[in-house]
Amino acid sequence: MDKILRPERLETDPNSSTAATKWQHWKRTFENFLSVLPRERLDKFGALTNFVSPTTVFQYIEDSEDYTAAIAILEALFVKPTNEIYARHLLATRRQRTNETLDEYLQVLKTLSKDCNFKNATALQYRDESIRDAFITGLLSNSIRQRLLENKTLDLKTMFDQARSLESAMKSSESYTDSQASFNAAVPSSPPATPPLDNQDPSSLAALPTEGAFCFFCGNNRHPRSKCPARDAICMKCQKKGHFAKVCRGKAAVKPVSLNSAAVWFPTLATVTPPVNPASLSKSSAMVFLNGFKVKALFDSGSSESFIHPSLVETASLFVHPSSGTVSLATSDNVTKVAGYCLTNLTYQDHTYENLRLRVLPGLCTDLILGLDFQSKHKNVIFNYGGPEPPLVVCGFSTLNMEPPEPFANLTPDCHPIATKSRRYSQEDLLFIDGEVERLLKEGLIEPSKSPWRAQVVVTKDENHKKRMAIDYSQTINKFTLLDAFPLPRIDELVNKIAQYRVFSTIDLRSAYHQVPLKNDDKPYTAFEARGCLYQFTRLPFGVTNGVACFQREM
Repeated sequence: MDKILRPERLETDPNSSTAATKWQHWKRTFENFLSVLPRERLDKFGALTNFVSPTTVFQYIEDSEDYTAAIAILEALFVKPTNEIYARHLLATRRQRTNETLDEYLQVLKTLSKDCNFKNATALQYRDESIRDAFITGLLSNSIRQRLLENKTLDLKTMFDQARSLESAMKSSESYTDSQASFNAAVPSSPPATPPLDNQDPSSLAALPTEGAFCFFCGNNRHPRSKCPARDAICMKCQKKGHFAKVCRGKAAVKPVSLNSAAVWFPTLATVTPPVNPASLSKSSAMVFLNGFKVKALFDSGSSESFIHPSLVETASLFVHPSSGTVSLATSDNVTKVAGYCLTNLTYQDHTYENLRLRVLPGLCTDLILGLDFQSKHKNVIFNYGGPEPPLVVCGFSTLNMEPPEPFANLTPDCHPIATKSRRYSQEDLLFIDGEVERLLKEGLIEPSKSPWRAQVVVTKDENHKKRMAIDYSQTINKFTLLDAFPLPRIDELVNKIAQYRVFSTIDLRSAYHQVPLKNDDKPYTAFEARGCLYQFTRLPFGVTNGVACFQREM
């Protein structure tokens, strides 16, 4: 009987949205398992330790003295305290979502009602609770509502007394600010003319005479300068700091037109223009064929467009289309006019480019300059400079160079290939699996396999009904994999280390395991069946026993 009731290992993340539900289910199954074990010399704490994850759960209870204390710690860890008032608000405002059936909608409402702390109540108690919920929902002050929601439970009288005290405290606090502004009450009957708003320093504007009940800087009702929303704003009219454009009294600032503005755009040319092509550009120059003529072309990534020398236009008898415009050279102050443009065919390394647009520009350092408009036709353009340093990738991502880990280095002696039985899926899940497999193949994360191992695909959904494809390795390689003892960082130690800082940076590793390569010998262990074919991972997959340890070792 104990084999039937034997629970799964508790590996739930305490911070997940479904942690409480999974914990309650696991706790019930574990208690059922303990009830069928022999009572004599039963070590409940030892049994509990054996059925929790060593990486995500055990660290919280390793210092516990007995079973009761450990269960209490796990209960507090997984079951977060709920706010009765907010839980009832969620229940009252929950609406049926698109593509949500009536059965699903009813089940969601029943789930939400569990946190509402409903009890047997009289008509008077029910009335007070309804008034309390409506009062908090309809409050204009978010500050008062926030303070009230700090209470897990709250009756009507206590709530109103606390709200009234908070309101009184806020009004008293505002009176302190008003009393500080009253020192300017004695002013001449005819105040001197004030200079225009745009000629004053923003920090001195608080001393302006008050007219009416509106703020000079934002146009809203009067308030302290420290709370003005326009205090750090930039005026869209005069471009000065400290007020909005709707109350600005200054003149509109005339912004100079930049050569890089979106409204007026001029092509740029970064190449220098000596009489001949310098030797330093030989690594980025090559011979190309243009209308049957063999000419020298410079591949210039600093040029926004492609250009041709007027002498080559005349030699190749190209038709020049009239066009007006200017080109800024290496500095924006050096501007040259173009003499039109040509449409011609160009051949280089067995690639033919038809109707290539070339602008005619005098004074070029070479016959032809092929700029970004030409180079962007390719995924990348490689220049071989022959330098001693390793390759440099500019404006892109370099390939991560790491030694592949060995997630299957420690296997049990009885390890042998297992091909699990094929599973049946709904038509909707089949379409989803097809799309995921196509994506993984396109990204190079999986490849066709001839492995004797075969795991099955599992389609899961989160609380938002978003699907995710996972591989069930529990019946294949995970059965024979020994746990990697590589230590994982403790969350409490990490928190203590970063608590001394105030500014933090985060890096989101998208599909983090898929950044780690696999050795060719380890790939067959990851084989799985999908849409009638067999595939294997080329990168570390999710779901293998030692995936966490391997990833942490690489980090």
